[in-house]
Amino acid sequence: MLVAAAFACGTQDAHAQFRPECNDAECPHPVSPHSGPDEAPLGFLTGILGVIPILGGLISPPPPPPAYGPPAYGPPPSGAPPSGAPPSGAPPSPAAGGGTSGPPGRLDVGQGRYFFIPPPGETRFVRDHVLVYSNAPSDEVLRIAGLLNLSLIMSQDSGLIGTTVYQFQINNGASVASVVRQGAAYQIFDGMTPDYFYVLSQGAAGQSGAQEGDPAQYVLQKLRLIDVHRVLRGDNVTIAVIDSEIDAAHPDLTGAVTSTYEAIGVDDKPHPHGTGMAGAIGSHFRLMGIAPNVHILAIHAFSTKASSAQSTTFAILKGLDYAAENGVRIINMSFAGPRDPTLEKAIKAAYDRGIIMIAAAGNAGPKSPPLYPAADPNVIAVTATDENDKLFPGANRGRYIAVAAPGVDILVPAPDSTYQLTTGTSVATAHVSGIIALMLERNPKLTPADVRRILIASSTRLGPNDQFGAGLVDPAKALQLAAPRSSELRLPVQQ
Repeated sequence: MLVAAAFACGTQDAHAQFRPECNDAECPHPVSPHSGPDEAPLGFLTGILGVIPILGGLISPPPPPPAYGPPAYGPPPSGAPPSGAPPSGAPPSPAAGGGTSGPPGRLDVGQGRYFFIPPPGETRFVRDHVLVYSNAPSDEVLRIAGLLNLSLIMSQDSGLIGTTVYQFQINNGASVASVVRQGAAYQIFDGMTPDYFYVLSQGAAGQSGAQEGDPAQYVLQKLRLIDVHRVLRGDNVTIAVIDSEIDAAHPDLTGAVTSTYEAIGVDDKPHPHGTGMAGAIGSHFRLMGIAPNVHILAIHAFSTKASSAQSTTFAILKGLDYAAENGVRIINMSFAGPRDPTLEKAIKAAYDRGIIMIAAAGNAGPKSPPLYPAADPNVIAVTATDENDKLFPGANRGRYIAVAAPGVDILVPAPDSTYQLTTGTSVATAHVSGIIALMLERNPKLTPADVRRILIASSTRLGPNDQFGAGLVDPAKALQLAAPRSSELRLPVQQ
């Protein structure tokens, strides 16, 4: 069920409450396109399709990924008040601690119920929105919501979460925390959470003398891609790009965007961020993307109607659901924001279905706390390095970072058949998504855990793990390890 309504992604007041955790210092610089790259062979891929020596028995298997998030839905606790009747006593309060089993702010309202208030100091949410989970008949959900002064914006039958998720507007000026506390009194609701903000940050445009084929597209040589593309180009692999509007008519993206999905119901013009990320993955005209034959599912989940491209929990959830329903194996998430209980559930379910998710580590600097979804253990977090393998200074730090990829002064497409130089962990993430597409073309049976192990084992170490992760990705080595026999090996995992 999808009940459509106008999507207002962050009112002025709500946006004023948001403290941007900048994910990208994107700097679009339109330039004139030039001829394609020199494709002289580098001669390093001799025998790339061969099988690497057997290493079995030398390395013990890694532990499975940790359980994440609260328990699955279950029946309401015994002795709970009937549907529609608030209980007596004090309002519920957050469970002690929060621990590592789930996000902070969870209310202690019984096992299997999923109610979260914003953690102290958190402002990155829509002040007049709340998300409600319920499998009850929709007319009854709407009736109870009316008692709480909530009006429906949209609803989504979420296959990943396993329930209907309703996006409501708060009409009486009450805080999100107070509405969640009140909603916990009604057993008809299985859960209620804030509708969090996620943003894409875009810098000012300027002129550039960069040309395709010169050091502005150094990624081709840095990752030794030209010979890789003689063997693998991402054929028959689809990547979902959850982002702002992509210019599918750009010459470098002609035929690459094979399907689209509208997650926010807003008519946006093509945007530099989404267009650039798609181009980093799949350019194939004057530029060369990492996987030039890949199919791109363009999911429009970030609106540019506000001062910066932004999205919400609900829109991103819709995008994740659509990608999963359509059998996509790779999801590129070049955005960052707060820890979010709703997206954690969806991401864990997607991981369990074999979907590989890659996200930007964030561009909030070395003192920033972890940003999400990159810091989710079921997501591969990517940081950015420059042409000389130096860390992008604005990148987040943290033990959650898995690998690094080129992300400084990267030449990518921009709307209206132009080009831009872009910098940040967003475009580094797109590069890794492209590499994974090549890996799945090589071996479609790879699991998310396989992909993580292979990327980490094949990377070139650059420095401390909390800055570079395992190091700079190496597509050729990753593809050797992704060969069907090689991928069965148990490779070391970064701890």
